[in-house]
Amino acid sequence: MASASDERNLVTNLKVLKDLPQRRKGSKISYDNSSGLFSIQEPGKLTSLARTFSRDSVTSKQYFEDPLVLLFGSSGISVAGECRRAYRFRNGEVHG
Repeated sequence: MASASDERNLVTNLKVLKDLPQRRKGSKISYDNSSGLFSIQEPGKLTSLARTFSRDSVTSKQYFEDPLVLLFGSSGISVAGECRRAYRFRNGEVHG
């Protein structure tokens, strides 16, 4: 199984994350665990419905925390620890 930080996925995934702020308000990232690739889902009723029945949730360790930490860690970006801390803070595991 591929990961977000695999050599063939690394640059593509960083570009997807870089492009998110330029997308329409309400756009979200999605992670395909089998390919190791992130993509952007535009807002809409079908997107909301699909995300409701999928594992695409920012609270998912397997589908968001782990892939993002691997991606940033492999890229040399020093925010991996901050991503993990923010995730834990959001879930009440860490305070202040």
